[in-house]
Amino acid sequence: MERQRKRVVDKNNFGLRANDAGPIWLGLRLDTFRTPDAYDKLVYAKGEFVLQMLRSLMWDKDTQDKDFIDMMHDFVTADFNKNATTENFRTMATKHMKPSMDLAGDHRMNWFFGEWVYGTDLPRYRLEYSVQPAADGKFLLTGRVTQSEVSNDFRMKLPIYAEIDKQIIRMGSVFLTGNSTSPDFRITLPKKPKRVAANLFQDVLAVETVNQEK
Repeated sequence: MERQRKRVVDKNNFGLRANDAGPIWLGLRLDTFRTPDAYDKLVYAKGEFVLQMLRSLMWDKDTQDKDFIDMMHDFVTADFNKNATTENFRTMATKHMKPSMDLAGDHRMNWFFGEWVYGTDLPRYRLEYSVQPAADGKFLLTGRVTQSEVSNDFRMKLPIYAEIDKQIIRMGSVFLTGNSTSPDFRITLPKKPKRVAANLFQDVLAVETVNQEK
């Protein structure tokens, strides 16, 4: 996923990212003299991230990726022996969306497809956090996340992880809109984590994600 991310965000000899050529839906029109391989980089690499981000949004601590897998099976069955379209897939994503995915409050996935298929925003993230001893031998994690370099109505949920006893724990997600910094979040942990990180598994396509302990 890191290799695919770099294909989308790295600049070429003209100082342009493949993403600068336009949104995915332009297809072959993405290839120009100044962005000669944008079609391949966006349709395949960024397209892969579209699925990865939906998978992350649908992830459940009890059932893991079951909801995402069910949606993909439903999509394949519904469009079997037909020409599958982006709009068909958006309809299927809306059908399977969970309440936690309704970031626009309209019970539709238009916000997601508007950003990632029909738009060109690429966010940059910074997680700042501290870990302090708490009562009963536990530890208090305090942090905040900043989202930048996006339009005012760009919205996304960024997962936060901690590594404890060689296990990666997904603690939750921070919801951000536009260029903003979240309120501080506080989580009590049973042990001091080896590390804390946002976007650890490339859950959101970003220019960069910085994890900084204060």
